[in-house]
This record gives sequence, C-alpha cells and structure tokens, in this order.
Amino acid sequence: MDPSRRRFIALAGASATVAFWPRLPAFAAMQGADTRLVVVLLRGGLDSLHALPPVGDPDYLRLRGDLAVTDALPATAGFGLHPSLAFASRLFAARQLLPVVAIAPPYRGRSHFEAQDNVENGADASQHLQTGWLNRAASLMSGSDALAVAAVAPLSARGPGRVRTWSPPFTDDVDPTLLQRLR
Repeated sequence: MDPSRRRFIALAGASATVAFWPRLPAFAAMQGADTRLVVVLLRGGLDSLHALPPVGDPDYLRLRGDLAVTDALPATAGFGLHPSLAFASRLFAARQLLPVVAIAPPYRGRSHFEAQDNVENGADASQHLQTGWLNRAASLMSGSDALAVAAVAPLSARGPGRVRTWSPPFTDDVDPTLLQRLR
C-alpha cells in the first residue's frame, strides 16, 4: 500500500463517508434517527473562497481585496462561512455539517471537465471509471436508498446501485411542495 498523504486522505474520506452512512450496524441502535448523508456538488457553480473564506489569512485579504468576506460566521478551523449561509452555520454548530475544503484528485491534466469527472468518480485519470464514488459506497450498504435531485443522475451517483432521480417540474421560485418532497 502506498503510504502517501494523498492515499491517506482518500482513505480517510472514504472511511468518513462509510462511517456516517445510514443502515450501518453503528446506526442500528438509532431507530428512528434521521441519518442522512447529503452531498452537494455544484460542478464549478460556487466560489469556495467566498462561501468558506480562510479567516485571518492576510494573503486572502490582500489578494481578494474588496471581494474578501470580512464578516464570516464561525466554521471549521481556519475557515468561516459567508454571512448568507447562516443556515449552514447552525448546522455546523449542531455538528450536522462538515465542510471539506482544499481537496483535489491526483489528476493534473489541463481539462477542467476531466478534473470534475475525476472528483465525481473518485479515481485518478488513469482509471477512467464510469461509476461514481457515491454509488459504489451506497452499493455496499444493504437497504440504502439514494436520490439524485437532478433530471439525470450525476456521475458520482452512477453505477450498479439503485439511484432514483427527481427534478422539480417547475422553474419558478422554490415551492413549499418541493421542500416537503425533499424532506
């Protein structure tokens, strides 16, 4: 086994995913408890330095200038949450949210799209997997249900395991019905 830092982080991430997945023996005693894993992957649709600014980093303040978030809410060590993410701050305080920052696959090519695919399939570029890490993890859990809130399952959810997809039939403001269905 390669004892590299990258391998350790990958194994730790996989272990954390498995550790918090519903229907594991560790959760068997938690009958009726709400044990969900929610993964939000925006594929480039979020400026992470704005959502999770590095608090107290003089280089961040100097390089970001007027874009720097100076009134961040408390979060994980060395990082804050943008003030508009107050709901996420409450989840973090209740130990129901764990931001994972500064992760990257070993892929070092120049294609942004290939890099995104490698994040979702959980493998380096040489493996070119057609399945996602989330589906492979869910496939190991008997009785696990997976839901992709999308018209088509994202790469992270593709594979042999059963994944349902659902997308709202409307594009207006979020309807209370949508929120109820997601609960």
